[in-house]
Amino acid sequence: MAKLADPATYAGPATVVTDLQREKARLEREVANAEQRWLNAQEALEKAA
Repeated sequence: MAKLADPATYAGPATVVTDLQREKARLEREVANAEQRWLNAQEALEKAA
């Protein structure tokens, strides 16, 4: 999230930063879940071959 890398973000309301950090954490969890599903599917494919 580019906004978290922008120093100007931290000059504004703290709630904005908190919301951005929550969104970043949510997206990181989604990516981790998607990666796990991919690995599971890949493993199933390899076993089926």
